[in-house]
Amino acid sequence: MIDIETKNKITKMWEEGFTGGEIASLLKITRNTVMGFLYRVKKGGRVFERTQIEKPPAEKTKKVALKKYTNKEITFSSEDETMEFKNIRLFDLSLNTCRYIVSEIDGIDTLYCGNETTKRPYCQHHHRICYKRTPLIKV
Repeated sequence: MIDIETKNKITKMWEEGFTGGEIASLLKITRNTVMGFLYRVKKGGRVFERTQIEKPPAEKTKKVALKKYTNKEITFSSEDETMEFKNIRLFDLSLNTCRYIVSEIDGIDTLYCGNETTKRPYCQHHHRICYKRTPLIKV
């Protein structure tokens, strides 16, 4: 609940041109509280006379061109080619099974890898495929 003093401060600051976020930070309440109160007041029929606060122009930021990296093709080792999948369906997945799709996406008939995992959505093999470290860009 907002007390009457806070309500008066909110309406006064709103009419002076403060934003909801600025009012919230100054009064140490949430922005949703401020905006909800103003919404209910406006819904009740009150019209606010807002004045615009002149703000200094935003500083221009320097744009930096980033190097473009091309995705390298994934190379599979002989170990990868011999890997077997359990080919399980959606309803057979559990918390400890790999969720990598190994067949065409066909709704309920989609097949998943199904190999054992440890606290990850994919087995170690598919984790290496899906998650690649990106190089750091020095500017």
